[in-house]
Amino acid sequence: MIRVKVWKYRISWLFALCLLSSMVSGQDKHDEVRIRGTNPGFRQGDWISYTMTRFVTSAGIGPNYVYFGTTGGIIRYDYFANQWDYPFTTSSGLADNYVTAVAFDMTTNILWCGTRTAISNYQESSQRWSNTFKDESGISPYDAIVSIGFGRTSAFFETSSGLMYRSDRYGGPIFIASRADVLKDGPVSWNGWRSLRSFNFPNYHMTNGYLFSIDGYVQDTRLRRAKVTAMINDKWLNSWMGTWGFGVMRGDLRSEFLTMMPYGLYSPHVRAIAIDENGVWFAGKNENPGVSEDIGRAGVTYWNQVSGEWRYYESKFDLNLLTDNINRLHVYGDSLFCATRFGVNILDISEGDWYRLTTADGLLDDNVNDLVFSDNTLYLATNAGLNRIDLQRSRSDSLRTQNLAPKDLNLVRVFDIVLHENFLWAATEFGLYLYEIDSNRGAFVESADGPVGEVVISLGVFEHELWVGTVNAVYGLDLKNNKWLDQPEKNLSINYPVRSLLATAGQVWAGTDGGGLFRLNRETRDWIRYTREDGLLNNHVLEIRRDGDYLWLGSPEGVTLFFWNDPNRID
Repeated sequence: MIRVKVWKYRISWLFALCLLSSMVSGQDKHDEVRIRGTNPGFRQGDWISYTMTRFVTSAGIGPNYVYFGTTGGIIRYDYFANQWDYPFTTSSGLADNYVTAVAFDMTTNILWCGTRTAISNYQESSQRWSNTFKDESGISPYDAIVSIGFGRTSAFFETSSGLMYRSDRYGGPIFIASRADVLKDGPVSWNGWRSLRSFNFPNYHMTNGYLFSIDGYVQDTRLRRAKVTAMINDKWLNSWMGTWGFGVMRGDLRSEFLTMMPYGLYSPHVRAIAIDENGVWFAGKNENPGVSEDIGRAGVTYWNQVSGEWRYYESKFDLNLLTDNINRLHVYGDSLFCATRFGVNILDISEGDWYRLTTADGLLDDNVNDLVFSDNTLYLATNAGLNRIDLQRSRSDSLRTQNLAPKDLNLVRVFDIVLHENFLWAATEFGLYLYEIDSNRGAFVESADGPVGEVVISLGVFEHELWVGTVNAVYGLDLKNNKWLDQPEKNLSINYPVRSLLATAGQVWAGTDGGGLFRLNRETRDWIRYTREDGLLNNHVLEIRRDGDYLWLGSPEGVTLFFWNDPNRID
């Protein structure tokens, strides 16, 4: 017989109500678009989004998965495969990503959840989400769903104010319910705050400097603490716990050993993505994600897709990683190069050491917007012009830095750069600039058919084509014939700033600041637009990276993986 030392732990309802009031204190940013469920034009998994999921609100267990409701959607762990499966977010069909309660009905095989704006259910058989919005059922938008229970015929939903609602266990309309309705349909099996009024903890042991205390807190090596906010046990004597800030943990009730299970982005804002042979790097802007405990916390995220490990780098704790405010990422050799607000940060990936280049090393400006490589040369786009650096000397005292085109680009903001053969193209605040590397000469491109006098934000290059994004349009230039492409390739009706461009053999992709994702099908010569209603996390697409038949799309709310080349779909 296994004996487990336990301590009684009670969650304060005052803490619970304060926690949940913070969840619903702000209205959804996307009230103008209501996602009714999974888009029937796509299969589940065509759009997969990853967000910040360190703040866990609830937990539920099904026949194959443990589910965790978080402030960034529902994450799920396959305990038979012993690995994370892709999460459920608005890209999958959820009404919004702030999940306040989650529960799985073993009888009907339906997953239920409450979010800030809706009550949702997921049918395993059809792999479809269906959402009923709170105002359609008379539920206040400020009254969070905190518990979900299943009776003989009904699913019950309890709010933070104590009101009760019910629906058929197979789905359907939601009605207000009385306590008598609950008793009549009982016994009711509850998930959420009702099931967490009291539970017991073993005296857990942890590794990597983490400490678990019997009052329900976890502490890391930097003395930061996170409260346990969700817990559910399985039949194999595993205890699955969610915390408010450290994500998910798994406890072994036999050995009393507790393991951290990091998953998801460290911070949600993604405007820089880089792909290496084992995984993907994500970074962006240091923004408060709306959780008071997380103000000022941000970092670079690496997802090793081979091992499944998620790794995080925080500038706050590394003197050579000057900032988490990163504009662009590139992997070159064994190093990760970060174009940042405070120069260039370089990570030796194998050693884990950071070092940096700033104006003290000869950069024109510390605000570096982009960087590209050619042989052992690094080209930088800064807020004060163009730099060139010899990488062979980047760690020595004899660093060689050159200012390119100082007469034309002195103190000119350069947003994006691409290399094509012997030429460096630059997107600047005063238009498109062309620099010839061998002759060390350059000039602004002036053509009536091109973006004359426009602010150029982004560039893309494919074979003998250059694609140019401005504050409201996309232009294409045939480099072989030195001719600007006509409409429809030239799209003057996007009407949103084009933040990122990617050109391939069959498609041209344009990520915009507010208008979603645009795609030019070269064969049909048609432009197609994708928005949140299709599967984007956010209509601000800040970065595009191709990964085979998939696209990585960065946004202020996370990153989306889009299976764009599904042979069974006609867009």
